[in-house]
Amino acid sequence: MILVYHLILLLLFTLITYAALSDLRDFTIPNFVSITIVILYPLMIMTSPDNIDWVGSLIVALSVLVIGFIFFSLRLFGAGDIKMIAALSLWAGPSLVTNFLFVTVIAGGLLVLLIISREGLRQAFEGTGFARGIRFAFQSKTQVPYGVAVAFGGMSILMSYEKIIGIST
Repeated sequence: MILVYHLILLLLFTLITYAALSDLRDFTIPNFVSITIVILYPLMIMTSPDNIDWVGSLIVALSVLVIGFIFFSLRLFGAGDIKMIAALSLWAGPSLVTNFLFVTVIAGGLLVLLIISREGLRQAFEGTGFARGIRFAFQSKTQVPYGVAVAFGGMSILMSYEKIIGIST
């Protein structure tokens, strides 16, 4: 059973990585990624050597989905980002959700700074000025592949499964 557990975690890692790359390339996270992450969760529970608070995890994931829907309605996040955050919140559960969301928010902030700075530098090299480039990035509502930040948060969940992936503290 432990081998199956390792394979499930490897598949989760692969899905998270694929989502980040897809969002970088196309600004979309395919639905199959979030759906597969949710489908893998019961398999992880059945093969886990530890007891999992799956009821608490369901409550956390549904809460995150509802809050995420509000953010989506306000056009603050894309639907794919919200679905992936909710799916990974299921894996994070009550004990890891704060860390997951914290890492995701910090990575997202750094990603936004990087994208805005890139636009400022591009404008500076074109001779129109760094400040104008940053202003342009804000005014044009430059897209942010937030799935990359969500992937960092997801990796923090995987790293928390220390006993399973062989990292000791």
